[in-house]
Amino acid sequence: MGAKWGRQLLKEVLEQAIADSDITVAQAEAIAVAILRENALVLYQSASSISKS
Repeated sequence: MGAKWGRQLLKEVLEQAIADSDITVAQAEAIAVAILRENALVLYQSASSISKS
């Protein structure tokens, strides 16, 4: 449930930033990918390397 709320909040924040002309749609997409995918990959890779130690 927390992940769902996090995605919804991210969506709202990025939509507002686009509406305010703070960022473009392309920038919002890049931010979303960085937060939702890239950060998760780094986190899981770090956890994996710790558990192998």
